[in-house]
Amino acid sequence: MSKYNRFAKDLDVAFRAARQEYAEAWSKFQAAKDARGQGDAMQRQRAELKYQQAELDFKEAEARIWPEFSRRRSELRSQLEREVRGDGLANPDAVDLNGLKLLESGALSVDDYYSFLARYDDNPTMIRFVAKYAKDAADAMDSTQAKDRGALYHLAHVCRDGQTSVLRNWDELSTIVNYCSGQSRQRRDTPTHTVNMGKLWEKLAGEAVENF
Repeated sequence: MSKYNRFAKDLDVAFRAARQEYAEAWSKFQAAKDARGQGDAMQRQRAELKYQQAELDFKEAEARIWPEFSRRRSELRSQLEREVRGDGLANPDAVDLNGLKLLESGALSVDDYYSFLARYDDNPTMIRFVAKYAKDAADAMDSTQAKDRGALYHLAHVCRDGQTSVLRNWDELSTIVNYCSGQSRQRRDTPTHTVNMGKLWEKLAGEAVENF
């Protein structure tokens, strides 16, 4: 769990609230639909009116709930990014001299650079050094080392500006959100499918939220 865990918890709360409101709106609409045509003429007329109102209520809810949630998610990511970038400012007190000596030695393997990435994941200052020396090592490789060179360039790109895994983990969590809210596809999912996907949230995202 990182110092930014509250952002994932806030996302979790927002998703659960949107999921519940959507599911309740759909359930009320379905109940009103099932009640149509039952009872005597007066009861059927009342049921029809209730059905029409429930249909309007659901359409309003469907058009509002997920866009509102998406705006909240965007707000949280913007706040998270600002905080991460602020924490990512170079800090001389965060320099690990022993690690820096190893990076400067030029004797590290690709696996070593990736292990350093994991080791300093909460240290943006050292992450910048890892990115710099990984790129230097990649620049020095020839065409016979294309695979290793590509891996190091990738690492350097991922670590640009001292960015740790926080934002990458957020975007992965956001992908799960899209899946569980029915927003991950070009075609429009049915409400029943969206409700069912929402039930998978805890299973798919629970651990990621807790460990964020």
